[in-house]
Amino acid sequence: MSYIASEIYDALRELGLSEAKARAAAGAIPGAQDVATRHDIAEFRADIARDFQTLYHRLWIMGAAMVAVIVGLNSLFS
Repeated sequence: MSYIASEIYDALRELGLSEAKARAAAGAIPGAQDVATRHDIAEFRADIARDFQTLYHRLWIMGAAMVAVIVGLNSLFS
């Protein structure tokens, strides 16, 4: 149990909660290692932006290929 969770556990016990309820409530609080920092969120946003850029680029390539196929088929059957 982290320091903050143990502090909350102690406070809940002082308020009269049973040991099981206080332990469950204190255990529901995420530890510091489970919380995203601003740096984590910025890194995630950069990853999403890079992935979106890659997807956008590939869609343009697929569109150009489709146009080339249509033009080729049009000239073949004209």
